[in-house]
Amino acid sequence: MADLTPFTILFELAPPILVSVAYLVVFRGRRNRFVEAFVALMYIKSVTFFMSAIIYQTPPSGSSFDPNVDSQTMYWIFVTEFLFQFAYALQEFLTWVMLSFIAVLFGMLVLAIKMALQDPLKMKFSNVIKRIVGREPVSDGYSGFRDRLNHLTFEGVPENPMNPAVQREAWRTSWKDYLIIGLATLLPSIPAYVGSLDNYILGLVGDPHYHPPNAYIMGVLIFLTWIYRFGYPASNRIAKGAGLKLGDRDVGAEMMRGVLGWFFRLNILLTLGLLGLDVMRAIANDTLEYLGAYYFDGITQAFPPILFAIVVLPLVERFSVVLYKKVFESITQARSKVRQLNLRRSLLTFVSSIGTAG
Repeated sequence: MADLTPFTILFELAPPILVSVAYLVVFRGRRNRFVEAFVALMYIKSVTFFMSAIIYQTPPSGSSFDPNVDSQTMYWIFVTEFLFQFAYALQEFLTWVMLSFIAVLFGMLVLAIKMALQDPLKMKFSNVIKRIVGREPVSDGYSGFRDRLNHLTFEGVPENPMNPAVQREAWRTSWKDYLIIGLATLLPSIPAYVGSLDNYILGLVGDPHYHPPNAYIMGVLIFLTWIYRFGYPASNRIAKGAGLKLGDRDVGAEMMRGVLGWFFRLNILLTLGLLGLDVMRAIANDTLEYLGAYYFDGITQAFPPILFAIVVLPLVERFSVVLYKKVFESITQARSKVRQLNLRRSLLTFVSSIGTAG
């Protein structure tokens, strides 16, 4: 903590401050939410990554280390720092944009499962449902999976996703959802960041049996937790934003209610269960005093993605809505397009072209 001096804080915040000034000068009062999101991301990364690294990691210093730095060396250090922070924030921004597009593909799978299984299972267990809710479920009236897909409609696809009003409305209606789901999935995602409790304690006490987590595997696990924490909710938000309907049923709204319903409750149960298991394990091993440090480190690393999701995902949600509709149409119309192809004629043409060329 002593390494985080006022000069260090200013030095780490200087790159996003410079980008902010450049944004204000170039755009001159005209708002661009993409640039604003990128600048916000730079500030978040400066605090949650670069400054936290200074606090928690002791910088290496060899025998030739000289604390006296001349102005030219400081200049190049700052240029390197600026480029590194800018590139790191850009990578983070594009990663979350990619996550939003992955959510589109994930949403296709979720939609297919819902269309294929929801109504048949509902009717199969109608007696059980009637005893629970007091009324018998009603069928949607469609003959099967293909029939449901053919009657799905999109009533909320924006004509211009770049419209500031569209982006503002998307952010206003979605940031709370990402915050709620992000907090609900916070504690269950901690092992992806700091490893298991037992191994973490071994590292704290300096036990020789401690095995540092593999950075590559940890990165993959963290990205998978992002898909779980935000990709699945985003896929349902996209369906809701697309105005996905089946007859008079608002399918998109149903899917989003599921996220804020069973998915939220599932993660609350996971949180309580994992917390209880960790407490019991710590009591049994007489390591309860390390439990607070484990969860503190985990939360400080697992919380920033919530901010990233709030900043980036609503911004690209409307683009994802357009992509969602196009992917759906491409999948559902693939069979008809294949049927339109005259495969026999194409094959004969191909064979004859080979013979002519020979």
